[in-house]
Amino acid sequence: MQIPPGALKRDCTISIGDVTNPPALPRLTRAVGRVIEFGPSGRIFAAPLVIRLPCTAAALKQARVADTAELAVFYYDPSLLAWVEVEIDSIGPDNRTVSFQTSHFSMYTIAVPRIY
Repeated sequence: MQIPPGALKRDCTISIGDVTNPPALPRLTRAVGRVIEFGPSGRIFAAPLVIRLPCTAAALKQARVADTAELAVFYYDPSLLAWVEVEIDSIGPDNRTVSFQTSHFSMYTIAVPRIY
């Protein structure tokens, strides 16, 4: 995670952890790896920060991902009670990280959306 100068208006304790029982992903969406919660959940930043989620070869294989172009990132919006897709900025050259920008903390995950 990269937090730019001025993004936090005051100091706070930041937590990152696996979610053991996350809300179900959208219908026809397949998870790639785990759901990670960045906290404090709901924290809003004055400037976007960059988050890099791990994307292991084992997770890609288990999710039957042939091309990383299939990947998407989702965050859970508790006000909508739904997962919302986030634009991916980049996928690491080694396909081990997926990077995106956000202005808030929540639960995030990598997935393959709309499997038909």
